[in-house]
Parts: sequence; C-alpha cells; structure tokens
Amino acid sequence: MRKELGKKQRWPKEIRKKRKGLFNKLGIDRKWREIYNIASDVVNLKGYRKECCFHGFYVMDSMLREMAKRLGLARNQMYLLTYREIGDIFLKNKKIDVNQINKRKGFTIMTHKNGMARVLIGGKARKFFSGINIEKEKIDKNVKELQGTCACRGQAKGVVRIVNFVEDMPKMKKGNVMVAHTTFPNLVPAMKLASAIVTEDGGMTCHAAIVARELGTPCITGIKIATKVLRDGDLVEVDADKGVVMIIKKQSRS
Repeated sequence: MRKELGKKQRWPKEIRKKRKGLFNKLGIDRKWREIYNIASDVVNLKGYRKECCFHGFYVMDSMLREMAKRLGLARNQMYLLTYREIGDIFLKNKKIDVNQINKRKGFTIMTHKNGMARVLIGGKARKFFSGINIEKEKIDKNVKELQGTCACRGQAKGVVRIVNFVEDMPKMKKGNVMVAHTTFPNLVPAMKLASAIVTEDGGMTCHAAIVARELGTPCITGIKIATKVLRDGDLVEVDADKGVVMIIKKQSRS
C-alpha cells in the first residue's frame, strides 16, 4: 500500500517533468505552453469533479442505508422516495405508505414542474410516456466495424466481455476486450485484465480514458452502439490509434 501511495504522490511531478521535456523537444513556445497547461487543468478538474460525484454517491448510499434501518424499510424502497418525501418523513413526521412505495417498483415516471416532483405510476405513467415523441435510433447489428474516439493508443485482439456491473466482473479473463456502457472505480479490477477497453459513453477525459492511460491499455470511447452490437464471445480487433473496432467473428446467437 505504501509503495502504491508513493507512486501516486510522485506521479504529478513525473508528469510535469515529461511535459517539460516534450515542450522542449517539440519547440513549443511560451504562449502555447500556457494554453496547454490551462487545458490540462480543465481536464484534471473534470476528473476531480467525477471523483467528488462518486464519493457523494457513496456517502448518500450510506445515509440511505441508515435511514432505511430507522424506518424499517428495505434500501431499495428508500431509492423510490423523492428527496422532498424523505425530508417530510424525518422533519415533519409524515407517515409512510409502504404500499404506495412498493407500487413504484413497476412502470413509474417522476416529473419535475415548477420545482415540484410528481410521481406517476402504472397506467398514468404509461399514458404520460405515450405522449412523448421519442425517436428510436436504427441500429445495424450486422455492422462489421465500429467507430469511436481514441482515448489511449494501441492495438489488441481478443474476445468480448460485456461488463456494465460489478456482478459482471467474474467473466473477465486476462486478455479479454472489455466492453461497457461506461466505467466507474469498482470496475477497475476488470479493466486491469483487459487487453483493450471499449465504452459507449465518455470521451478523452472520462473515467475509462483516464484509467486506460494509467494502465497503458488501448481504449476507445464514444461508440454509442457498442453493447447493442457486440456480445460476450465475439472476437474483435481493436485499433485505438484509429478509433476502430473490427468484428472478426461473432459468437453464435441462440
């Protein structure tokens, strides 16, 4: 642990040294160095913002666990309450209608209007949803090539494993190509096994991109249909330099 902490503490200094060396090697003048440094700060702040969000979610989850315990509710029931309802329960001693909460486990929509939250359940929710014009994206599932953004250069070839949740991680083996909608800290153990990482969400500064660059793992982000076209067992070739995933062989679909 101390060794890893030491590496993390030395990392910023080493990066600054490498950056200065590149500036000198490429003959970048003072004006462009300042622009690059500002851009670097923006990228770091974006990453820091995400880390703050992840920490906030962790703290919120701990709070909801304690609230659920005091109210005699399951944790997933707490997630079905609005923040105003939680405030009314603890600050105004409002009674809990458990049956009403459980109904929200079905088809439910929450809307906000004039600062007020409205919860629609069942038929009312479906009626509201049917009135929304949502254009469905047409996806060619027989496509042989997927295009995204290079987040970390390199090439790799391997079998696809879809890893969207912690529960998916056991199927990852060393050398697999990890494909996900997005990544977050709890998925890092699976990312360390991947020969390449492909995500639907994100860009150059997303979590997957940052971790991939730390690991030196080829990474492509922003392939919006990756988990819809690719399946566990597909054999792919990843060329992160060009931001391209080539599908070599598809696993038979049952």
